[in-house]
Amino acid sequence: MTFNNWQSDFDYQIEMAAKAYEFATGGYRSGQWFFTGGQVGCGKTHICTAVINELMKTNIGCRYMMWRDEAVTLKAIINSDQSEYYNKLQELKTAPVLYIDDLFKTQNGKEPTQADVNLAFSVINYRYQDKLRTTIISCEYLTSELMAIDEAVGSRIFERSKGFRVEIKKDQSKNYRVLMG
Repeated sequence: MTFNNWQSDFDYQIEMAAKAYEFATGGYRSGQWFFTGGQVGCGKTHICTAVINELMKTNIGCRYMMWRDEAVTLKAIINSDQSEYYNKLQELKTAPVLYIDDLFKTQNGKEPTQADVNLAFSVINYRYQDKLRTTIISCEYLTSELMAIDEAVGSRIFERSKGFRVEIKKDQSKNYRVLMG
């Protein structure tokens, strides 16, 4: 998943690729984050992975977090192994670049739990306070929907992604998997 094999057939894809490329080729130094949210299957993960691939070319340490998998793991160990929980959480908080893929993705589209919100706030707030930590987020929610889930998490993402935020309103005709199926 690179910028070279990204297809831009529609305006929203062109905008997403342009903002992502600008971010990957220098915008990340601004202290801002890259956020893309909305429609399932519109290329959010592809474009965020392309950003990470560009950043890795410059030898920046990047950490990938598949929200659903890692959140489940962290929530499972919080009470059983505090030391392991702390170490895993610190990895996410302190990575020079963290890509959170599918923030708040839950089983069967359920609302995120309070434990999900607490975990997200812990990671997002730490990174929000440190301008040297670059954060890339893909999510099925728009920032307005994130703020409805938790205003503290959503507004931090909204503020730090200014200039590098692409939101694709829900429209199944933009789901590449359905179009190609």
